Amino acid sequence: MAAAAAPDPRGRARRRALIVAAALLALFLLNGIWIARSLRSLGGGAGGVGRPAPPFRAPTLAGPPLALADLRGKVVLLDFWASWCAPCLAEMPALRRLDETDGPRGLAVVGINIEGAAARRAVDDVVREAGLRYPTVIDEGQVRQLYGVGGLPHLVLIDREGIVRRVFLGATPEAELARAVEETLFLVLRS
Repeated sequence: MAAAAAPDPRGRARRRALIVAAALLALFLLNGIWIARSLRSLGGGAGGVGRPAPPFRAPTLAGPPLALADLRGKVVLLDFWASWCAPCLAEMPALRRLDETDGPRGLAVVGINIEGAAARRAVDDVVREAGLRYPTVIDEGQVRQLYGVGGLPHLVLIDREGIVRRVFLGATPEAELARAVEETLFLVLRS
């Protein structure tokens, strides 16, 4: 009777290494696809960098609707956020400071809460606690869709002519945001 061959430990290790390599390759490819789609949305369709900002009209937390057209002639910073988004809440003090310091120079910060009217109470609490004085739009999904918002935080910087100049995905350092606002304010003042 022949003895059964012992499993080859090197063969198992190779198979495991191949499985891990295949999984990592799949993750790498999926990440590449996601990055490519994100970059295409930044420079491509409506609301992409270098293109006109899509017009919208939506209700505000204070009541009266706000239209992007009402802000023509100002540099506009749209802040898409949600009350459950910790990085969004962490950015609010920087946005409040930008509104206070650059508002008199022509900056209009507009918060756009993506949770809809059902979250109005939570949105009101966040706005009050953060001491925000700029308008907050209550979006039922239309504005978010116009601007291709996938993840949060999502900031869109629009120049005085209504052209999207920058899009910031994810948490953005305050200094970088302030520099972009300054450049956009200065860009218009030079021309």
